[in-house]
Amino acid sequence: MDARSRLKALITEKCLLKGEFVLASGQRSKVFFDCKRVTLDPEGLHLIAGLLLEMIDDLARRDGRPIDAIGGPTIGADPVVGHVDRPTLAPSRQRRTQPRPPSPVNPPRGRCAAF
Repeated sequence: MDARSRLKALITEKCLLKGEFVLASGQRSKVFFDCKRVTLDPEGLHLIAGLLLEMIDDLARRDGRPIDAIGGPTIGADPVVGHVDRPTLAPSRQRRTQPRPPSPVNPPRGRCAAF
């Protein structure tokens, strides 16, 4: 299975949750999509970073200019950006300025710590 197909399978397996959820807005939902379950998973993170590197290389070739930086919104992009140049499958970590209490929709993931 190629990387893109494996990533799709992981997203289907881990990110689409079914049950009763109370969203941050207070509304209720029977489904919840949580992509952090893949971006914080060692295999998922490795697949995302590899595909992202392929896209960056392709863009640099087509554009003729090197890409020397990558970034994105904090929390969501932190693990991905941090893994782009890491060849290992080490688990990612998150740090928050303040701890956030867990909830059924947002339980702690990976190794979470406040600093």
